[in-house]
Amino acid sequence: DFFGLGNGFANSYQSALFSASTQHNNQMCYDENGRSRHVGTALNCYAPMPFRKRAVVELINESEEPHQKWFYIDYETFEDGWDDELGYFHAEFRRANPFGGWGGDLAINTAEVDIPCKERFAWTNNYVILETRGRGQYIGCNLSVANLCGGWWGEGDDMIWVDGYKWPPDLHGTGSEDYLGHAWGMQPNAFWRNGSSVFEGHTGGYRGAGGYQTSYVFHLENPIYFRREIKVTIEAGHGNHLRNDYSSTAYWYAAEPVPVKAPPPVRQRRPVLRDANGVWLIDPESQCPGPEVRLTHEILAASPAVAEALQPAKSVTLEVPRLPARLPLGSVRRALGAKKAQSIRANGRVLGRVRLGVSGDRLALVAEVRDRKPKRVEPNFWEGSAVELFVAPGANAMPGQVVFLPASGKRRGEARLYRQASRLVDAPGVEWEIRTMAGGYSLITLVPFAILGVEAGRGTFLVEVALTVPGAKGVVWRGGIASAATQAWNSARRFARATVSGSGA
Repeated sequence: DFFGLGNGFANSYQSALFSASTQHNNQMCYDENGRSRHVGTALNCYAPMPFRKRAVVELINESEEPHQKWFYIDYETFEDGWDDELGYFHAEFRRANPFGGWGGDLAINTAEVDIPCKERFAWTNNYVILETRGRGQYIGCNLSVANLCGGWWGEGDDMIWVDGYKWPPDLHGTGSEDYLGHAWGMQPNAFWRNGSSVFEGHTGGYRGAGGYQTSYVFHLENPIYFRREIKVTIEAGHGNHLRNDYSSTAYWYAAEPVPVKAPPPVRQRRPVLRDANGVWLIDPESQCPGPEVRLTHEILAASPAVAEALQPAKSVTLEVPRLPARLPLGSVRRALGAKKAQSIRANGRVLGRVRLGVSGDRLALVAEVRDRKPKRVEPNFWEGSAVELFVAPGANAMPGQVVFLPASGKRRGEARLYRQASRLVDAPGVEWEIRTMAGGYSLITLVPFAILGVEAGRGTFLVEVALTVPGAKGVVWRGGIASAATQAWNSARRFARATVSGSGA
């Protein structure tokens, strides 16, 4: 992290203060089981570090394995003594894993997260890159994100206060990528004063499934001076709504040596890993969570769409029957035939009916969809014909998702599995079939709870079934069991609560 590479990644890049070179670009120094692996990398720092009498450089090995290091240090001495215009170089690492955002399951750039982040709310809740006292100059930072929420992580303004609180702050930017010297998101560019030392798009994610990003910015020709204190912060999403893993290293010069914040224990500095499908492997014992962000009554009153999004959906409770444990796919329709169907509507129009059941460690679904001419739209399948099944163990969990696409023209029907916005490439198979019926098509499926991220045998879980039916002139009808169509379908807050009943005999 000190050398500008976060989340345990090796990569080659060059900047004014740091550079790195490796034959193993965009590779993590850990395997998916958390075992460290050797990824040889040259790490170089060119930041001047003035000292009056002596300098000590220590590398402390806190791992359980020996490490060989080759190092080279250049220094020069001055005959005319210390210059009072010089300062002592400082660097400080911080981490919030995860950041305590108030709505990490809500989509960015929507009315559901659009709150005013200002005054004391911003001062108290923004992610803190640096907070220190004394006289000096801030010269920049690197910022690393493990994008647990998926989508775009950077809708957050930088806010820097010099010599105490005031509103507006002394420097107030317009978005994370703008502060980091890029625009319309981050790009795979590493420039002299700003850029991406690790680009998310080269780590298996970007604007969809989340990956890893490290960005940096240096204030060299434009240092930020402070006389008494400084607080450098950035929003984590709109008004701090995201719950990603943030870490940073701040760099500054101080007139006199000052304490730096102690880094977390070594286990809490390890990166969040992913499995072969790109699904995040959350280890609670390795987390060092940031403070929880709480919205005030004044903010909620000024943001009705946010207040409405944070409320549970209309109370929908489903009694889901327990079916025979080894029910074959061909018997699902008959087993659920007499059970109550849930009607799904959009703007008063009936899109179809669905029935749910539990067969052992699988969720059974029968959907009858009023879609006479199924249509496939790529890459945005939700603009065409689709049945989407979402299941989560609780309101704060990212749901598992299965998308069923009916045959259209020469294209065969398809089932797609998703977890945490990542499309799974080697997940266990789902049993399913789609048949035409009068006025539309029907879907029958058995989905293992395991691939949905839900423990089999649970008596309750959260579920949503969304139907998408394209109409004339580009109109798309979309609705679910418990909620109207929103842009935040990854939010389990709006799902129905399913209670499993019966013996399954």
